[in-house]
Formats: sequence, C-alpha cells, structure tokens
Amino acid sequence: MQLTLSEDVPSRGFRLRPYHDQALSEVRRRYDAGVRRQLLVAATGLGKTVMFAFLPERFPHLARQGMLVLVHRRELVEQAADKIKRAHPRRIVEIEMGARRAHPYADVVVASVQTLGRSGSARIRRFRDR
Repeated sequence: MQLTLSEDVPSRGFRLRPYHDQALSEVRRRYDAGVRRQLLVAATGLGKTVMFAFLPERFPHLARQGMLVLVHRRELVEQAADKIKRAHPRRIVEIEMGARRAHPYADVVVASVQTLGRSGSARIRRFRDR
C-alpha cells in the first residue's frame, strides 16, 4: 500500500519529502507483512517528527485506537505535539509530562520517557487498555 502526500493530508505548513514518503511506505509494507516491532532511524534534522506526524494516514485502522508518542526531551514533547496538531487539526493531541496530564482517550498523547517510560510507572496504566 503506497500512499503519497496528495493522498494524505494537505501540507499544513510542512510537507513530506520523497525520502519521508519512501520510509513511511516501507514501514507500512513491513507492517502489512507482519512485522509489528520496527525501528526507523534517521539522522538529526531529517524530519523524524514530520514522519511520525503522518503515521495516522498510513495506519488509519490503528489511529482510531489512539497513538502514544514517547520522546526523550521536553523540547521534543512540545515540538511533536505541535507538528501532530498541525497535521491533524481535528484530532485531540495532548501532553503527558510532569504536572501535565493528558486525557486517556485523547487521539494522540505525546509524553516524555521520564514520565511514562520508567519500569513500573503508574501513569502509563491510564493509556494501556484503550
């Protein structure tokens, strides 16, 4: 299943570059082949945040269940939430970090690893059984 930008959403201020589209198409191809755990690697500045902002278009059946994005730094939480909101203005995008609490049924939750990623974190339980 190959999708192009014209089949996705309007650019909303940013566009997929050909290598973004190719990477996302490959992730989808491998997912369709049964690979459920994947790691997409790209160098600093190549647009990883832009790529995952377009994941709901590539996986609409999964997007209905909600999307959890874990990042390592506070600046990346804000950046990711902003990009996803711009790509999906009708979706509820919230942040779970420190004192900030996202609604467990938000369409997309962007969280810090420090908040949710620790072993035994009680906060991640709110998002598990959606």
